[in-house]
Amino acid sequence: MLLGIQIVAVLFGLFMVYYTYTTYKRKDFNINEVLFWITIWCTFIFLTILPTSLEPIVKTMSLQRSFDLMIIGGFIFLLIATYHNHLISKKTKNKLERVVRELAIERRNQWIN
Repeated sequence: MLLGIQIVAVLFGLFMVYYTYTTYKRKDFNINEVLFWITIWCTFIFLTILPTSLEPIVKTMSLQRSFDLMIIGGFIFLLIATYHNHLISKKTKNKLERVVRELAIERRNQWIN
């Protein structure tokens, strides 16, 4: 028997699978990204419906509930995603600075000549 929060979580997971698919159709994701995210959302739906499937891991880690394990996993995922976003942002910033410098030098040289 599913609880109300589980139904909401499953509906959210299904919406995110759909949204990921539509994002892929708009060509905002490549095939690897869409497969990664659909795997994440399907795992989320599975664990929402069957949280007891985590019991062996929960007992091994001496945790009290499956929810505790999912919270820890969520924090780890968020940390990794934040770090990844920071790296991409830094690379983009550096590329933009390089392009702006090159354009400024090019325009300066055109102005001088």
